[in-house]
Amino acid sequence: MTQAWQNELWRLAGWLLAGTLVGALFGQIMAGLLLVLTVYLAWHLYNLHRLVRWLRESKSFKPPEASGIWDEAFEHIYRLQQRNQKRKRNLSRMLKRLHKMTGALPDATVELRPASEKIEWWNTAAARYLGFEFPRDSGQRISNLIRHPAFLEYLHSNDYAQGVEIPSPVDEGKTLRIRIVSYAGNRRLLVARDMTRIQKLERMRQDFVANVSHELRSPLTVISGYLEALSDEEPDARFIDPLRSMQQQTRRMNHLVDDLILLARLESDEPGNGAQVVNMPDLIALVIDQA
Repeated sequence: MTQAWQNELWRLAGWLLAGTLVGALFGQIMAGLLLVLTVYLAWHLYNLHRLVRWLRESKSFKPPEASGIWDEAFEHIYRLQQRNQKRKRNLSRMLKRLHKMTGALPDATVELRPASEKIEWWNTAAARYLGFEFPRDSGQRISNLIRHPAFLEYLHSNDYAQGVEIPSPVDEGKTLRIRIVSYAGNRRLLVARDMTRIQKLERMRQDFVANVSHELRSPLTVISGYLEALSDEEPDARFIDPLRSMQQQTRRMNHLVDDLILLARLESDEPGNGAQVVNMPDLIALVIDQA
């Protein structure tokens, strides 16, 4: 038991003793006790009213003056308010830092409201890639701002494991890869990345592989023809081994060119739906022979 409660009990005992003495003087002990308890209850009700008014109406952070157990109650509430204020300031600073960090991200980031398609916040990249403007688009449904059919199907599918690629709403020459991330239960975060440069590099790589494979085929064919012609003319013994080695390396280069052509064909063709049975032992033996 704290000192404040001990003092309050002594205060109550004193009031009861005073009521008993006053009642004994007038021959009405019960009336004296009832009067004392009524005054004591009224004092508590008054302090309770002050507490409610302070919490509800007062703009002052400092608690009102009180005595007895109410002084300790006001002090505890005051400390709780201080801790809450400090916690709110820390949360506010953390939220500002989070918005600054996401605002500095190169990818477009859009935060949707809980269990809704309405936009709550977006960063600078989202304004650049998606064309969002503040305050015009704040609170708008994202499906009304990004109307591409592939994105709408992805948004309403609730299966966000894979992203979707669409042209930028503000620049059709840019390709955006959009992915939605669910977090905190019913919240969603939309992240859009500019894939234009990556797609250009990928196309350059594919064109390079296709061109190199075709450009190497012609000179290798010419070299193979000359080597076969030299081998058929029964060359000098000292040239037999070099010619055989050159033919082996030429065949190896032809296999590499065939692989490059196959790779270019696989990357350019659409994937087929038909499945074929592959003889794995024969395939492994072929790979071993060509190694």
